[in-house]
Amino acid sequence: MLNLSLKELSEGLKQKKFSSVELTKFFLNRLDLHNSSINAFITIDKDKSLAMAKQSDEIIKREIRII
Repeated sequence: MLNLSLKELSEGLKQKKFSSVELTKFFLNRLDLHNSSINAFITIDKDKSLAMAKQSDEIIKREIRII
């Protein structure tokens, strides 16, 4: 996932290669590993990020059924 473009990540979500939750967890783990050395973020709200990812997965699921 790390080397994929935004377009490829979007397609991966649509094709169910991975979920929004999986994608979010991947990048949250990267933040855990690297943020202390690069200080890119002051605050990281993991719970809110995961909740929003779950909502996104539900929206994607509904849209795919409609199409």
